[in-house]
Amino acid sequence: MTARPRSLAAVGNLFLLVGAGGIVAAAARYHGTVPGATAAAELRDLLLASASGALAVLGGALLLGGRAWGRRILVAWMAGHLLLSLLHSAWMLAVHAAIFAPLLWLLLRPAASAWLAEEGGGKAGGGTGEGPAPARERAPPPGS
Repeated sequence: MTARPRSLAAVGNLFLLVGAGGIVAAAARYHGTVPGATAAAELRDLLLASASGALAVLGGALLLGGRAWGRRILVAWMAGHLLLSLLHSAWMLAVHAAIFAPLLWLLLRPAASAWLAEEGGGKAGGGTGEGPAPARERAPPPGS
């Protein structure tokens, strides 16, 4: 068993912090609103921000646990944020791309892939997704 690459530890912990911070910030914003006509929109924003934060926390925790699914969740999370930044200014897209490009590189490096394959291979739900599972032996048909 090899040691977890420090880069993956840093990325996993970063996403734990970003996700938890996002949930806390969304709750604080919602708590500070005045009930009224915008309550439904504010609640929707709270739920979306909380779901985004929860995905970041889940991905970070799974990554720290050596699960390949954690990496997949984080890559999808970053892709979703890049798509959302398309709805904003070109500056926001550039900022998100500048932040996510190095993170993506750290997540997809050969050392990260090798560690996730080693760690995830023996854990339920942590496989690398390479190839089909081995076929199970079937009982012979009756009368053979």
